[in-house]
Amino acid sequence: MDINPHHVFYLFKSMFEERYGCFNISNLKNQNSVDSNIATELFNMFISLCDESSEIIIEDSLDMNREGSEFVDNEDGNENNINELDDSLSQEFNSQMYEIEKYIKNKFTEAREKRLPVHDIDLRRWAIEEARRIELNKFKGSPSFIKNLKFRLRICSRKVTKLVTKNYSNEKVETEERKAAHLQFTNSKIPQYNLDFIMNSNQSGFSKEYFSTRTLSFRGEKDTLQSVKSISNTTHSYTIQPIITASGKLLSPMLICLQETTGNEFGPRVSLEIIKNTPNNLIVVCSKSGKLTKEHVKKWLAGCLIPQIKEKTLVLLDRWSGQTEDFLMASLSPEKADSVEVITIPPGTTGLCQPLDVYFFRQSKIFVRAIYNQMMLESTEQETHDRNFFLKIHSLVHNQLTADVFRPMLQYAWYKSGYHVADPGKFRNVNEVCFNKEQILDDCAICENSVFIKCAHCNKSLCLKDFLEKICWH
Repeated sequence: MDINPHHVFYLFKSMFEERYGCFNISNLKNQNSVDSNIATELFNMFISLCDESSEIIIEDSLDMNREGSEFVDNEDGNENNINELDDSLSQEFNSQMYEIEKYIKNKFTEAREKRLPVHDIDLRRWAIEEARRIELNKFKGSPSFIKNLKFRLRICSRKVTKLVTKNYSNEKVETEERKAAHLQFTNSKIPQYNLDFIMNSNQSGFSKEYFSTRTLSFRGEKDTLQSVKSISNTTHSYTIQPIITASGKLLSPMLICLQETTGNEFGPRVSLEIIKNTPNNLIVVCSKSGKLTKEHVKKWLAGCLIPQIKEKTLVLLDRWSGQTEDFLMASLSPEKADSVEVITIPPGTTGLCQPLDVYFFRQSKIFVRAIYNQMMLESTEQETHDRNFFLKIHSLVHNQLTADVFRPMLQYAWYKSGYHVADPGKFRNVNEVCFNKEQILDDCAICENSVFIKCAHCNKSLCLKDFLEKICWH
């Protein structure tokens, strides 16, 4: 009978978890007998090694506790007395070790609840403190003890990913309360609207040049480098502002704000170029910083939002001063203002209950990054920091994300944010639809080049060149 190594590992893992009380091994009945026997042998060898290590530690402790005690020599026929004393000392040692471990766990939990840094030397210091208190004076807290302790308590070294103040816990509670109040109020309004007219809009910054943070490379190299055309382009950005609906639609057109040294207006020559090259699913503005101002919001209202208001509409926006409810209502005609209700998402909660932030923007950036990475690999001659290139890729990405196959994904963004919309169930994201790993086996539908993307609208396989030339535009 063939041996399945993956099955053997699963059985070994299950036996390990069952020993520590976190798995019921009863569901392993009727398994492949050969795999089961191998897993059992491996597990028994593992336990044997662990037991031998424990016996060494216990024997060292017994030697410490025996100092100054009187023992009867084995030659006098009193082996039973010695064995009974060994058992007693072993139980005492286990009890002492339990107290030390319990003390460390409490100190560690207290420190991490306060978001304080903890290192191996701190664990050892706490262990020695408790050992001295219970008069286990020769206990040293060896590296192997700390290693085993960390394993038992599921402690490991982790990179700090976010800095917070001491008031973080209180702020987190307040944020959750604001989120709950917002969701309760908004969900009471949702039944009054058609899902096609419940909208969310927000801004997101995109770098002028993207790079991958990980790559395959050679083992042992001192520095892992990646080439970019301009380092400054990786920190300078431009802004997009899309609109999505609770029914799972990405609306067109979308606003994009480019970074220009001229400020809020393009120069005469560039203006003609923009008019000529701007796709019909984008509205283009500019600023010195690449970020939006109130003047840009007026253009967004006129070109993106107002054309979509065809019946009673609910709009969710964040608390940015440039798009306050009063400002928006003052910018709308009386007829449109009567049809629109604006709900402001509370500060600090946009990452929790704003659909665009919760899921959509991440997918957009995966798409854009994939284009940049492929262009670098293929060494294309196109200028990736040219304004026309930004317009082209965002027009293409926007066009792809309007496909019906992505509607469940956009509905999930609302559902995940806590709004009372139907659970879309299983859905496919950008990587699964457009950049599936199996698609490299296909041929480009236009030429013989390697496949880069599968069209989300028609499922046609395209190379990067044909994709950028808008061969598959829907």
